[in-house]
Amino acid sequence: MAQSHDGRSVTHRGRATATVVSPLKTQAAISRHPVRACLIITILILVAAQPVVFAAKQQPWIELRSPNFIVVTNANETQARHLLYQFEMVRAVFREFLGTSGSLKDQPVIIIAAKDEATLKTLVPEYWAKKGLAHPAGIYFGGPEKNYIALRLDVSMDQSAFEAYEPVYHEYVHYLTRRYIAQMPLWLVEGLAEFYGTIRTEGKSVFLGAPSSSNLTVLRQDPPLLLSTLFDINRSSPYYHEQNKTSIFYAESWALTHYLITRDWREKTHRVSDFIVLTGQNVPQAEAARRTIGDPEALDGALSQYIRNVAFTANRLDAPAVDVSDFRVQPISDAESLAMRADFMVHDRHYAEAEEMLQESLKLDPKLAAACESMGFLYFQQGKREEAGKWYSKAVALNSQSYYVNYYYAENLLTGNLDEDSAAKAERCHQAQPGLRPGLQCLGEPSPADVAGTSPEARGGVHAGCSPYRT
Repeated sequence: MAQSHDGRSVTHRGRATATVVSPLKTQAAISRHPVRACLIITILILVAAQPVVFAAKQQPWIELRSPNFIVVTNANETQARHLLYQFEMVRAVFREFLGTSGSLKDQPVIIIAAKDEATLKTLVPEYWAKKGLAHPAGIYFGGPEKNYIALRLDVSMDQSAFEAYEPVYHEYVHYLTRRYIAQMPLWLVEGLAEFYGTIRTEGKSVFLGAPSSSNLTVLRQDPPLLLSTLFDINRSSPYYHEQNKTSIFYAESWALTHYLITRDWREKTHRVSDFIVLTGQNVPQAEAARRTIGDPEALDGALSQYIRNVAFTANRLDAPAVDVSDFRVQPISDAESLAMRADFMVHDRHYAEAEEMLQESLKLDPKLAAACESMGFLYFQQGKREEAGKWYSKAVALNSQSYYVNYYYAENLLTGNLDEDSAAKAERCHQAQPGLRPGLQCLGEPSPADVAGTSPEARGGVHAGCSPYRT
């Protein structure tokens, strides 16, 4: 599924359909669509609707950091550490599959961990706005500058049958795939996310490859596609967009990926990895398959037989080493927690609620750069570039070394009518944070020498030319 930068997508708010997954694991049977705005994944828990309450009495929040995540929560430190460990484990296991060593200089994924349903309701009130709406346990937003997860810590489910954060893991695997693999067939992109979405951690063990009952149900109700058809599906295909066709695409992508990976486990081979390497070298899929995972026509028969199995292989792995000594906890002020939650709500396009929270945050701490940054982003999202610029300028003055402050300030400059002075300011942002340049290139950024006097339209607009995968 595609990601981008501004807000989130849900049908009832006039944008594209969101992906939703029920506690009965019906995710493969529900429509999923790539969205230009942003990704949102929800686990749905059907409960009685209650009135939305925006403002709640402030409770102490803490922040826990690891090398790859920031958890902000109003729960206790033990819960926060367990959550942080879970996500670091998912990351480590997937990187082991990819054979990835070293690290990329990513900005940490931000997880807002609500201690209960009431807290999460203040962040995504639309799911409690009408009677009968399903209530989320986890939500994922992705974009070029920030990745947010919001979830509940009080979810009570049978962990042997269902992983509460499966759809969130699914989308986080997408994020990792984009980071580490430049090119991959769409069926394998989604198949890997489905496969790793069911990961479970228990003590020092990781369980991987649990079968998807919902995907199997779809495959046993509808005949699978020929692999020649599956291999040709891309982001413009009806099987990726049309509600009555997406279920079979996701289900078969999961089944083929599960079959191939578990076969590699059983036979101690690495044919899936070899296939990924060849397709990354632009070898046509059918040819890459014949050289690695098998002839597509032969695989058709093997997959059909596999789907009819009554038992499926899952693997118990030793948990990769995760250095918990790197987990750092610190209390945060009411102003900081308000600003963090408000920034999440800006990304979700809850502008009025977010602005109210940011105003309160700035009353508590007028020199909080993060609140000024989020206020600038709020105005930027609403097309108020001049107001956004004022807040970004203030944020830069308060914290000139912040990655996000410099990113947003440069972005605002680059999407306006850029004169030479503005181009010079954008270049100073690059110099303060050299890591900005790759991200801003996804905004259709020209060189400073080319931008003076040009309009956003002439430069192609925001995000011109960005493509997470080439399929």
